[in-house]
Amino acid sequence: MAAFFNTSVFSTPGAGTFGDARKGSVEGPCSIVWNASMNKAFRLGNTDNQRRGEIEWNVSNVLNHVNFSGISTSLGTAQFGQVTSDGAMASMSLTRRFNF
Repeated sequence: MAAFFNTSVFSTPGAGTFGDARKGSVEGPCSIVWNASMNKAFRLGNTDNQRRGEIEWNVSNVLNHVNFSGISTSLGTAQFGQVTSDGAMASMSLTRRFNF
């Protein structure tokens, strides 16, 4: 991606003056993150004792959508207007738990 926003509309203000760009004039990209979780609890053995088990599956960023998180807004640098980082990829975890 060459530039996330139109960099030609920005320039360095004259000496001793302030620029007229308002705070927040460059908005970053949106994030699309869907997470999912499944959980199953069950008893182990007869009903008299308190032994139980649990299985849990967690997925972060199910769609594995790229979420850009850093945009260089430093005027005059080679990276001005470029996306410089991204968010986490999809990840999963599986947990087994036994209570006795």
